[in-house]
Amino acid sequence: MPRFLLPALVFAGALPALIYGGLTLGFRAGAIDLGTLFGTLVGANRSLGWLLIALLVAAAAELLLAVFILIKGRRGLMGPAIAFGIISLTMALGPIQMFKTAQDVPPIHDITTDVSDPPVFVSTAPMRKEGMNPAEYDTEQTAQQLEAYPDIVPIEVAVDADVAFDASLKAARAIGLELLTKDKSRGLIEGTATTRWFGFRDDVVIRVRPTDEGSVIDIRSKSRIGRSDIGANADRIRELRRLILDELAE
Repeated sequence: MPRFLLPALVFAGALPALIYGGLTLGFRAGAIDLGTLFGTLVGANRSLGWLLIALLVAAAAELLLAVFILIKGRRGLMGPAIAFGIISLTMALGPIQMFKTAQDVPPIHDITTDVSDPPVFVSTAPMRKEGMNPAEYDTEQTAQQLEAYPDIVPIEVAVDADVAFDASLKAARAIGLELLTKDKSRGLIEGTATTRWFGFRDDVVIRVRPTDEGSVIDIRSKSRIGRSDIGANADRIRELRRLILDELAE
């Protein structure tokens, strides 16, 4: 085997990871649309896309190369081979988990605790450009939400609205919302959540209203792009609910 071939194979195995990283950066910068990005990850009939397959093949190949390198005694290449293999596998596992989750949740992206009178987006509505999901609530998603997420319901608490608002605001900050509205007089909190890897933006509005028994807190979380949120908005509402109730319990 030519001496240069083994290093070439090791570093060639990093190519799928570099492509994936480049596509992700391009998407976050707005140079690549969602369809192009996901077209590399999801194939026909919801099968694995070519880039995911390439990442898995690269991970397996790098680990096999690491064994071969160990046998040949060229230990200087051991570190890069193992590192590239782990990086490729890690990059593949995230989308694969998303792919699996997508099979178990409905293809919806607008989740609210109050489906009959959902909180309205105001501050974030102008940020939804043409081609994005509209700010208005889509009642066609209601039945799917009620079936898939029966636990997403209004949060009724035995404290006055000001106390509930403060707890809600603290929870919103705790999950890292980029806050645009904090209006205690109207009982409204509104902001945007950004996912870590792909940079997806989901808008969130929290509404606090007084009741005879205390107050009721309603939350709505909606993705700006994509048909399915892969359960992210429901999970976000659950996390906000947990944080709010924990704060009020102290």
